[in-house]
Amino acid sequence: MDDDSFDSPTKRDNGETDGFEELPDSVHTDDADAFPLDAVFKVLCDPRRRYVLYHLQTCRYPATLLEVAEQVAAWEYKCNPEQIPEETIEQIRADLHHSHLPKLADAAIVDYDADANVVTMGECTRPLDEFLEFTRQYEQYQR
Repeated sequence: MDDDSFDSPTKRDNGETDGFEELPDSVHTDDADAFPLDAVFKVLCDPRRRYVLYHLQTCRYPATLLEVAEQVAAWEYKCNPEQIPEETIEQIRADLHHSHLPKLADAAIVDYDADANVVTMGECTRPLDEFLEFTRQYEQYQR
């Protein structure tokens, strides 16, 4: 058997060829709670969005935008929120409000009430939860 045998289609006993299957543009599943893989990676590619989701996964109650911004700042600056200047937290809060939370809400990953400045994890976040757990553990190991 030569090295190229895995790169070429093979013939089955019934005469059909095992061709290469194209990857789908998105993951199709009967599970309404699942996200397309590309969407999962788009969400997780930004550290600020990951930090928002890490925080929301641990909240037993709706989080205020300020609470989320303070926790994101603490993780970004690796210190207590009290040590971070208020203008820095305000910049993070504005970035979350105008950019990250709307993207997460549009993807139905979080519920964000911009009028009340309250954010919660969305109802259906599988398999995102598994990816989040992996990335959280990986990032904690890297610190």
